[in-house]
Amino acid sequence: MTATATVEKYHPDFDDTSADVVLCTPDHDRFRVHSIMLKLVSGWFRTMFTLPQSAADGSADIVLDVDELSKVLAGLLTMVNGAALPSLDSIDLVEGILNAAEKYDMPGPMSIIRKLIISPPLISTPLRVYGISCRFGWVEEAKIASTHTLTMDLCAAEHLDDLGRMHGRDLARLMLLHRHRRDRLAAGLNDSDVFSANKPPGPCGTCVKSQVVHSSWGTMKGAWINGAESCPFDASLTIDDLLKRSVIDVLEATCTGCSAPLYKISPTLSRLKTLVDDLPKSVESQISK
Repeated sequence: MTATATVEKYHPDFDDTSADVVLCTPDHDRFRVHSIMLKLVSGWFRTMFTLPQSAADGSADIVLDVDELSKVLAGLLTMVNGAALPSLDSIDLVEGILNAAEKYDMPGPMSIIRKLIISPPLISTPLRVYGISCRFGWVEEAKIASTHTLTMDLCAAEHLDDLGRMHGRDLARLMLLHRHRRDRLAAGLNDSDVFSANKPPGPCGTCVKSQVVHSSWGTMKGAWINGAESCPFDASLTIDDLLKRSVIDVLEATCTGCSAPLYKISPTLSRLKTLVDDLPKSVESQISK
């Protein structure tokens, strides 16, 4: 078998022959870059260029092998050379660029990504965004991302990889947010001062003859509490959201003797909505760095 030589090619956006540095990626792309630009935007390159340099094979170019793949390096360099921003539609690409920016001490790309990371489409992967924001000490971004996780079942197997990327303390804080919401929900639903259906069975207030047992309320309450982790509520609710959870079937319950309504539907719906809306919505401000 005849060995085939690897073809080195120049990236079409970075092939200026007047550039004096060539960066070579593991996937065999080459990037011509001006050393002056690298020194201006990167503390790592600024330090490196203070050391004596020797060109490869007697050429005038300084050739450097880098660890970043072509797509990551292209995204990083595009952010610092004044060209149009690359399409940042992949959280894997964004994290790769961030890692490279941290490595080469390039604050510019990091600040750009910080502005974009809580916007679509990146925020559609809130666990990754939360973990990245915690890692870089971006407090507000981490809080916003944690709010976007509220409808997620953190114990689902599909989230294992994303959760495994997080610092242990930040993962614990996110889990506590979800647990605190469940505990507050349970406490609110069990509050007899807010929901009279929690009071012991007693005579119907209308006919005074039939015994009223709030069994349907108890069933609904148990379903809400037990499902608070596997099918949690969003940060806020509309009345339509409540109706989708068959609340109206419970609230239309009547006395078995006189058919009088047991609950005032509108005020009860309002109290349920307020209860959910007042649940904790984001992690605490302190995150690991």
